Amino acid sequence: MKIFAIDTTTKTVSVAAVKFDERDYTILAEYNMNAGAPHSRTLLPAIKNVLTSISLLPKDLDVVAVSNGPGSFTGLRIGIAAVKGISGAAEILCAGVSSLTALAYNISFAQGVICPVMDARRNQVYNALFTFEDTGNGIRKIKRHCADRAVSIAQLGKELEKFNGDVNLVGDGAELVLAELQDVLGDRLKLAPRSLLSARAVSVAQAAFIEKCFIAGNELIPNYLRQPQAVRELQESDSVRK
Repeated sequence: MKIFAIDTTTKTVSVAAVKFDERDYTILAEYNMNAGAPHSRTLLPAIKNVLTSISLLPKDLDVVAVSNGPGSFTGLRIGIAAVKGISGAAEILCAGVSSLTALAYNISFAQGVICPVMDARRNQVYNALFTFEDTGNGIRKIKRHCADRAVSIAQLGKELEKFNGDVNLVGDGAELVLAELQDVLGDRLKLAPRSLLSARAVSVAQAAFIEKCFIAGNELIPNYLRQPQAVRELQESDSVRK
């Protein structure tokens, strides 16, 4: 199975084509850029470059996958629109993958709790908690311990104190959480390797393949988790006036 995957939930734009069999996968091509350029300008050229470099057309793919949130509202819309376009034009299935689940797959080799954290501003992070368990056949199975949520760093620290063993931080909020919770959790806190800290489309493809979350393009929707900042500020302003 060939899966083409996209992640635009953070400042990084990531695109990859991955070939899977039952027990292994091959990265056919991967493109990552974190230079601050808008996704509206970089995503389509990245898609074209990856497909052209390995002589694939959209019709040669089996599934096109995308991180569907949480994350940047604008980034989510751009990534999902691109996937819907490819899915519709090539008449193939798509997959929407939690960006937090995908981040967990970045470090599926890690022991202990996997703690993906994405900066949600206002001393909050988008977060979920996972562990990976050995199945005995060379494949590690993911186990989710809570739903995707927006949570304060302080509250996250209290929850993590209840787990035994290492806490492996991954995502663009990892260094922020490390700095805030170092005094609470000490040496238990582990930062993912720098090369695996950011969102990767390869992990989006892995999550899509393993979880078999394939749907039609018209079923794909973003998971924002919370309302846009402008809406929240307006509601807070109305509340103060009342």
